[in-house]
Amino acid sequence: MNKDFLKMESGRERKAYLHSLTGDEKIEALNRIIAFCDHIVFFGGAGVSTESGIPDFRSKDGLYNQRDVRFDRYEPEYLLSHDCLVNHPDVFFEFYRQKMDARGCKPNAAHLKLAEMEAAGKLDAVITQNIDGLHQHAGSRKVYEVHGTTEKNYCSRCGKKYPSDYIYNSEERIPHCSCGGVIRPDVTLYGESLPETAWERSIDALSIAQCFIVGGTSLTVYPAASLVRYFRGPFLIICNRGATQYDQEADLIFRENIGEVFSRIVVCSFRRRKEQGGRKMKTIYLAGGCFWGMQKFFDQFDGIAKTEVGYANGPDYAPSYQEVCKNSGHAETLRIDYEPEKISLTSILEYYFLVIDPLSVNRQGEDSGIQYRTGIYYTGEDQLPEIRAVYAAEENKAGAKLAVELEKLKNFFPAEEYHQKYLDKNPGGYCHIPGRFFSLGQK
Repeated sequence: MNKDFLKMESGRERKAYLHSLTGDEKIEALNRIIAFCDHIVFFGGAGVSTESGIPDFRSKDGLYNQRDVRFDRYEPEYLLSHDCLVNHPDVFFEFYRQKMDARGCKPNAAHLKLAEMEAAGKLDAVITQNIDGLHQHAGSRKVYEVHGTTEKNYCSRCGKKYPSDYIYNSEERIPHCSCGGVIRPDVTLYGESLPETAWERSIDALSIAQCFIVGGTSLTVYPAASLVRYFRGPFLIICNRGATQYDQEADLIFRENIGEVFSRIVVCSFRRRKEQGGRKMKTIYLAGGCFWGMQKFFDQFDGIAKTEVGYANGPDYAPSYQEVCKNSGHAETLRIDYEPEKISLTSILEYYFLVIDPLSVNRQGEDSGIQYRTGIYYTGEDQLPEIRAVYAAEENKAGAKLAVELEKLKNFFPAEEYHQKYLDKNPGGYCHIPGRFFSLGQK
């Protein structure tokens, strides 16, 4: 590779150069782009999962015409449609049980590499059209399933949730809830709208992405394929066996199997790069009522490298703000990445107790509800001595048992982009923390 394409000012010149690369040079360019970018988003389709042994649902190979169901009478898209569920539920569930059962499938090289990229701080989100849950099984946490998932089921009448394998194991041809409603998979069927939360979060992730990697999809299924139009960053990479309508806009195009390409990605940890020169980072999660004020408060202190607001220690799915307000069980929480050499966890917790009421249950200031509970959610056992010492001191000071949860972090889902740095964007916005506390730091 003779030219430094990262320094080319002209996007057209850079793209022409990248299109001229072949073989190992293309892989090297891919790795340079990934190393250069700190905000990467991946969007994947059926081609990602076929390498795990999951066939394209449009293929009727392996289907058995049993229980008086003749699959050859129907188009594949109809078999996975809302109309089929409503008008021919026996056909729908027979097809679903035979074709959608991915319980024996394992994540492949692409799934595992994406999880590695997220863990390294390189990948902001996985957006997937697949419904098999393999990204989560590989270890990815920020997964936006724009077509839903087979791992969740619910009653179409009362909304009651059922285990992931309920439909597969049910002895009823058409599974029913105790209320009489039909139990259906939480999958976006043909003729149904995409899940609003997953769609909005996908667009939010793309709004700050520097690199958008599209893999295993022909980009023909709308509206999901239109996500490419929301990307405004410098690097678009497409990895698909066949041509797509966006190939001319892509900087790099790979026609090999996605697992083959991804197995050659070398992940340079963004977090490790932040630690160079002795900057060792740790993370703590604090729930202290409305997260707008918590983020504004902690951003002022030297040694706080990064903060992010989100929803923690609730059910294991990414909720929307509206779902949190309807008692999803998640707590409004602030993620804090800090440098222990500049600010100790003890100091962070002492600041934390300055701006919360530790005896109040599910309430801070004028905000009430389970999402406003207080909590200290640690990420490593080595943090516990400091946490317990501060906790005990505060409990002794209060003379009563604290209402502050002390738990290991179970999950954390970043909040919508408009919540991030909210009070910086809206200086006059509501805050339950008195303004005098925002001038304590010397950062």
